[in-house]
Amino acid sequence: MKKYYLHNGKALTGPFTMEELSEKRITAVTPIWFEGLPAWTLAGQVPELRALFTNTVLSFRQDTPPPIARPLRNKTAQRAARARLMRYTMVFLLLMVLLGSVMGGTYQLLHLSKAAEKEEEVQVDFRKDRTEVLNNLAAHITVKRRAYKYSILGGISGLSINICNNTGYVLENVLVQVSYIKANGELWKNEYVNTDSMHAFSAMVCHVPASKRGESVQCKIISVRSAQLGLDGYNWPGLTLPEPVNMVERPATRKK
Repeated sequence: MKKYYLHNGKALTGPFTMEELSEKRITAVTPIWFEGLPAWTLAGQVPELRALFTNTVLSFRQDTPPPIARPLRNKTAQRAARARLMRYTMVFLLLMVLLGSVMGGTYQLLHLSKAAEKEEEVQVDFRKDRTEVLNNLAAHITVKRRAYKYSILGGISGLSINICNNTGYVLENVLVQVSYIKANGELWKNEYVNTDSMHAFSAMVCHVPASKRGESVQCKIISVRSAQLGLDGYNWPGLTLPEPVNMVERPATRKK
């Protein structure tokens, strides 16, 4: 059924059927529009409406015709549109996952390459540091005696020594010779102190047995064993290993 729209010179009204339009008192100069007309038209130019005219004259300001209602797309078309949207979304997500995988693999390769370079640099520094330590063992592994008690009648007690590992390597064993010296400068006897495993950059305080004779004490490292440094215990500079008499292994207190 045809629907008609009217314009009273100020506002748009409608849509109206033919029966409703007959009650609106339109005239030959009443602007009217219905679907099929290209623009607003005077009612007098529409033959089917001439029987409805009255003598009322209205002023008219031409305006844009009302929009034509568009039919809704059927459900099949809507489902097809949703399916296309889902496909596009899935393709987009798949592309994003693939891109992330490629970027992640590239990052991992770069990380591994940098790690390999860093490890190589560490190995070079390790070799340099090891060579430096081996060339100057006496400066990196040291022993010092601590305070002790001396009897005026002869004899030393309360003696302990401080062994320091100033390297970045583990020492499995350090053998220290402690010499008790008589008043005339002659050696009274030697005691030998073994340490347990010493961590890198650590120190130990070791207690030494008392002596009934002796006025002073001398101590020196005579053997070091370290797998990391390649020391087997018999390659200390200037080492002349004595017979292991009076060798004692004492509990050591690790210096904090």
